[in-house]
Amino acid sequence: MLASDTTALVKGNYLLFDAPPWDGSAELWDFGIVLDVPLAELQNRLLKRWLDLGYDSDAAVKKAEENDLPNARLVNSKLLPADMVLSG
Repeated sequence: MLASDTTALVKGNYLLFDAPPWDGSAELWDFGIVLDVPLAELQNRLLKRWLDLGYDSDAAVKKAEENDLPNARLVNSKLLPADMVLSG
């Protein structure tokens, strides 16, 4: 159990997602930050990540297009308001 004066930083794509089962989690956070990244830039970063992890080009594209980008679109479509939005 955390002491009342303890601060924890929690990172995740679904933490401000307004759909079950995540829709109640936002009330747990004192402060929410969203990183607002254009989809094309996100795609470039995802491809680089998968390539850097050793995936070949086709596998990296498949992983980004079939998993990561649909998840990003879904979360962005039902995102609760954040206390701060950082662009990048």
